[in-house]
Amino acid sequence: MKMSLREKIMLLGLFIVAIVYLFYTYLYAPVTAEINTVYTENQTMKNELELYKNNMKSNSGIDKQWEQLQKDYNELAVKVPDESMLPEVLSFLDQIAAECHVKAENISLQPAAAAAAGTDVEASLQQVKIQLSLRGSYFDLLSYLLKIEKAPRLYRIENAQMIYSPAPAAAPVSVGAEGEEASAVPAIPAPVINEIAMSLNLTTFYDNFSLPGFKAELEKVQPGAGKDNPFGI
Repeated sequence: MKMSLREKIMLLGLFIVAIVYLFYTYLYAPVTAEINTVYTENQTMKNELELYKNNMKSNSGIDKQWEQLQKDYNELAVKVPDESMLPEVLSFLDQIAAECHVKAENISLQPAAAAAAGTDVEASLQQVKIQLSLRGSYFDLLSYLLKIEKAPRLYRIENAQMIYSPAPAAAPVSVGAEGEEASAVPAIPAPVINEIAMSLNLTTFYDNFSLPGFKAELEKVQPGAGKDNPFGI
């Protein structure tokens, strides 16, 4: 059967439409849908990754805040510990006395209960009264007071009194030959020791209250080998 030119053109057009339909239905549309799906998944993963990064930054900030809080709490616990730590107090006062070339002649501690009686302090905050008798030069005593003011633990200087008592003049010595009247010869004066006596009253504090989850790292005096006294006396 012979086809006319018009029929051939129509058949060719129909064939082209069929090819385009098949290409769009079985090739273009599935690939486009897959591309859209992959793009959506990528966007979802990108959003999740961004959210994860933000959470990591937030958690990192919380960790840093916690570390700073722990550091601040430890510094506060050093200033006002949760126990009296009297051996550490005595060790510190004795150590700075040696560093400043000051003689600690007497140290007495007043019990916390008696020290806190009649004072306006929190129930958990306890006081320890310290009385010292010191001897040294003027500048050595000032250095001692300065070290107390700059101590890691909180010390309050209640009273400091200095007394200077110069050595008395030496009595003349009687010198003479046997059987002769002795004559008084002025003795060579002994060198005057430039020392000042100082009585010092201090107050230090400790707090029985502690925050849960926080732990203070405090340095404590360790007993010497084979000795029960931490100061090795």
